[in-house]
Amino acid sequence: MKNALILAGGKSSRMGTDKALLPFYAHKTLTHFLFSRLNHIFDHVFVSTKDEKFAKFANLPLVKDAFDAQTPLCALATLERYFTTPVFVIAVDTPLVSSQTISTLYANLQKNKICVASSGGHTHWLCGFYDPSVSPVALSLISQGVYKVGALHKFCATKVVNFSQNEEFLNANTPDDLRKLHEKTAIFADF
Repeated sequence: MKNALILAGGKSSRMGTDKALLPFYAHKTLTHFLFSRLNHIFDHVFVSTKDEKFAKFANLPLVKDAFDAQTPLCALATLERYFTTPVFVIAVDTPLVSSQTISTLYANLQKNKICVASSGGHTHWLCGFYDPSVSPVALSLISQGVYKVGALHKFCATKVVNFSQNEEFLNANTPDDLRKLHEKTAIFADF
């Protein structure tokens, strides 16, 4: 598989500090942990961010999100500028998604523009493949004041793949969530 994009431009308001920059599982940051994992699966891994918070980490290739709005939809609106083939998009706070799950999502993309995971009755819009052709749709939604990534499925062919394993989709929104993720890392992260 060719490209992955880690979304690391969020506000982290519930965490109280920027979770993308928190140390995690013997890595400098949670971003570095996920970057390292994805590097074993993809030819190229990039980090989407709004500012220069990763400037001191020269080894992370960045994709700049220059929008004022605080929504992952902004990163999707820039895909067409940087990529020509479908991109695996994942939120930085969801670091345990397995390589098998990623392969299954890729296999199910087929002629769809979007293929995302679902588990426990919840669609994980920030864990899946997005064709760069969704960018104009994302841009149009932003210009209309629509900021939910899930709104794309109304305009782009979308496949949602259900997974029975819910724990690999755990994310870190609070310090307690981060602690739980750290405990699960040795079990779910396929290094």
